[in-house]
Amino acid sequence: SFLVWTTTPWTLPSNLALAVGEDIEYDYVELAGETLILAKALVPSVLGEENFKLVKTVKGRDLVGRHYHRLFDYLDAPGDICRVLSADFVSTEDGTGIVHVAPAYGVDDLALGQAHDLPVVHGVGLDGHFIDAVTP
Repeated sequence: SFLVWTTTPWTLPSNLALAVGEDIEYDYVELAGETLILAKALVPSVLGEENFKLVKTVKGRDLVGRHYHRLFDYLDAPGDICRVLSADFVSTEDGTGIVHVAPAYGVDDLALGQAHDLPVVHGVGLDGHFIDAVTP
């Protein structure tokens, strides 16, 4: 499972891609029976003293093109979605080194989405509420 960072959780229903840094190292770690993927430099700050097992380390470029299952699947989106893309705005300053991408929300997200032919999918209406399709 990709362990993903976002400062805008309300955009998660509109998630269409994940972004990684090509030259960033990513660890696969096993924790509580699940394998998590996150930036090697951020493992200590994210997992702290948790008892995890390092499975392997790869570069971000090795993750590019992989597909994943969206956390929320409320909204239809055509095309080749739910894949890992490379982006120069990904860092290891904070978070997990993996960024959630929703092209409808944010300049970087939109530019990355346009570069990879991702649709723009709105999960929030003009009134600031989730649209009817986004239901728990």
